[in-house]
Amino acid sequence: MEAVTVLIRHRVDGLIIAPANSQNRALRAMLIRLGVPVVALDRPLSGAPIPSVVADNFAGARQATSHLIEHGRRRILCLTGEPSLYTIRERIRGYRRAIESAGLECILNTSITDYQSAERVLEKLMRESEPPDAIFTLKNSTTIYAFEVLKKMKIRIPGSVALMGYDDFELAATVRPSISVVQQPVEETGRMAAEILFRELLDSGNAAGSSSARVQKIQLRTQLIRRSSCGCSEAEE
Repeated sequence: MEAVTVLIRHRVDGLIIAPANSQNRALRAMLIRLGVPVVALDRPLSGAPIPSVVADNFAGARQATSHLIEHGRRRILCLTGEPSLYTIRERIRGYRRAIESAGLECILNTSITDYQSAERVLEKLMRESEPPDAIFTLKNSTTIYAFEVLKKMKIRIPGSVALMGYDDFELAATVRPSISVVQQPVEETGRMAAEILFRELLDSGNAAGSSSARVQKIQLRTQLIRRSSCGCSEAEE
């Protein structure tokens, strides 16, 4: 909210904003009062007449989890932090839907904040009598932490544990084994948000209520990038 206030003081003509909290009523009220076009990026602002462009986090997570199940994995740990974020909530929901549809047990841990927390969780779970045979991480940082911990513990990927991450990153394709991920349409998301904002700026002759009538939530499809860590062979990458 402080950042928005600074921008308004500089008399911006419009805003593209990624809300830290989709449920923030004060932010919602502030943006509605501004009188300039606003587009939400990556996360919508609930209850506000503000268009948004987001990835379909639910479908992406459900597809990734189902892919692990198709590889014969039955104890799939979902590992993440920041469960209050809209994107993480949607990914958890997609994971749950796939797991429950397959009649499996949800194994969810949302306590990951850094490498040490990932290490504590994985060292405990991997030493249980029935450890996870797959890990689905919902953030880039969590994917990296999990990969490093598994390597440190000398646990074979994907032989003993398959690994699937949400969000692609540069090293994902170059480490060994390469890491399978859900890839978000990052460039397309930004482009569409900008196009909506420019359209709002150019269409200034409309009546006050017409912008709200056009409010839309655009969901873009994600892509499952099959590499080695999920159990797909290098030839399938």
